[in-house]
Amino acid sequence: MGMDDRIADVQTIFRLAEKVLGSKETAQTWMQTPIPDLKGDTPQNHILTDKPDAFDNVKQILQRIEKGIYS
Repeated sequence: MGMDDRIADVQTIFRLAEKVLGSKETAQTWMQTPIPDLKGDTPQNHILTDKPDAFDNVKQILQRIEKGIYS
């Protein structure tokens, strides 16, 4: 996966985060906040890595937040 694909993934996750969290500002903060389930990495940095499941990992966290099962 190239850098352009990873940047597109960040944009996709950002739009989902904005929907789930309710505002662009909250989504921006969340994207740059270390997340324990990502071993302390930020969602943005996690997606930009070469880790094969990075996008899915971050998406699953947002889905759990949306369902109220992640704090």
